[in-house]
Amino acid sequence: MLLKVLAVVVLAVLGWLYFGRTPAVYSGPEEAAPNYQKNKNADPSIPAALSTKDIDSSLTARAKEAAMRGEPIPGVTNPSLAFLEAVKKGDVTFYAVRAYDTCAEDGDVVTLRLPLGADIGPIPLTIAGTVVSVPVVTGQPAQLTVIAVKDGVGGVTLGVQTSGGVWFSQVMPVGGTETMALAIH
Repeated sequence: MLLKVLAVVVLAVLGWLYFGRTPAVYSGPEEAAPNYQKNKNADPSIPAALSTKDIDSSLTARAKEAAMRGEPIPGVTNPSLAFLEAVKKGDVTFYAVRAYDTCAEDGDVVTLRLPLGADIGPIPLTIAGTVVSVPVVTGQPAQLTVIAVKDGVGGVTLGVQTSGGVWFSQVMPVGGTETMALAIH
């Protein structure tokens, strides 16, 4: 019995040494985080690349059904009448993306706003991220306005993961906005 306990202790110590003793998630000051410079130097003219791989067909269909019945559209707040009409006509396609805090999980929150009038969020940002589906309206600018709602420390730092890569916001103060252009491929 003592031999088994000793073997377990040895394996635990070896595992601790092999896999490391540092946390898997960065927990230092936001300004020193590995991605902070990517946010600080982000070029807002570079679009987030969306493709057919990102299309959320299920939500696109459910949104149209909900709009036709006069029910709320899942995941969308404050929809304008023009947006609701576009959904009813089938002119809206939803794309699933992962929104996350690129630097430190410190309480950042954003809202995404469509030019035609609808919001996605508020979205609390975590390192793991949250999958949200963003609507793109045919005939309208393919873009979203990112609104920094709440900051933990050091500015709001948003990353948006798509099948085409990662889009980085600039470091935003609370109340700050940034246009996120969308490139549909």
